[in-house]
Amino acid sequence: PLKVLYVRTSLPGGANDIHIDILNALKRPLNAGQLRDLRKRVRATLKSYQVQLLIIDDSHLLKRKAMVELIKIYEDLKISVVMSGAYDLEERLSQSRGYEHINNMFLTVHSYRTLTIDEVAEAIAAWEESVLELWEEKPNLAENEAIVHHLYTRSSGLIQPLYKYLQQIAIAQLENTSEEGIDIDEVIGITRTVRVNV
Repeated sequence: PLKVLYVRTSLPGGANDIHIDILNALKRPLNAGQLRDLRKRVRATLKSYQVQLLIIDDSHLLKRKAMVELIKIYEDLKISVVMSGAYDLEERLSQSRGYEHINNMFLTVHSYRTLTIDEVAEAIAAWEESVLELWEEKPNLAENEAIVHHLYTRSSGLIQPLYKYLQQIAIAQLENTSEEGIDIDEVIGITRTVRVNV
């Protein structure tokens, strides 16, 4: 039995897509076909795995029809659904026409605050200490105010994008063969230049 299933949504976020995302999360083949076939396959698989809770990440990417499919899963299979997404998800559900029924199904909302720039610096330092513990020379990104500011701005104070950028920086550093160091801005997609040598 698989009591909790974590599903990361993908674009374009339609009704078929949410079923394909669920099947992919379950590592089930045959994740293509008409909506009615996907719906049957998802329901049968969720039942056979005895799933009790669906956590749908990046729910802000879902279109209305995909959200309706999640409601049908809840109503038909009595599987609880938690939708996690960007800050505009709550606003979209509560204020957009056509979403009233969906909003009424998801009554509890919890917003997580973003990190301050100081907390981003602390997270960077902690990440370097734990993830890069075997590196002889750590890049000491947290000590570079320009890099901290870039990462804070680029991640919008959100921890998941921050860790994604840190991972990209570490990979770029491992792949770097030049003595000049890596161009952090290039790695995380910023036009101004900040170089770090490690």
